[in-house]
Amino acid sequence: MADAFIINGLRTLIGLKNKAYKNIPTEDLAGEVLKELKLQNSALGINAQMVIAGNCTSGGGNLARLALLKAGLGDDIPGITIDAQCASGLESIMTGFARIKSDLNSVVICGGAESASTC
Repeated sequence: MADAFIINGLRTLIGLKNKAYKNIPTEDLAGEVLKELKLQNSALGINAQMVIAGNCTSGGGNLARLALLKAGLGDDIPGITIDAQCASGLESIMTGFARIKSDLNSVVICGGAESASTC
């Protein structure tokens, strides 16, 4: 059974409803975080095999896939979005952990992605 480690973590600034991020889609915000993670992880020789995003109020669709494509991670990397309401971010981390522990993946980017500014 593989060990699982958190290598790094990032987030955007916190925005409020109808404020600074109100015209920026959630996938664009998440894409910027993924771009920076790609940069940091590439310097360590680490490449993500999957992106898992937790999301609860955006307009549906696969936020993780949209964000990873905007970040330039590659169209060969799968992205899945989990909608578990307030537990979505935590559930994405637990799912990434389980995928690593079961040897399905060795590197997974996971976390929550939401924009209260656009809600």
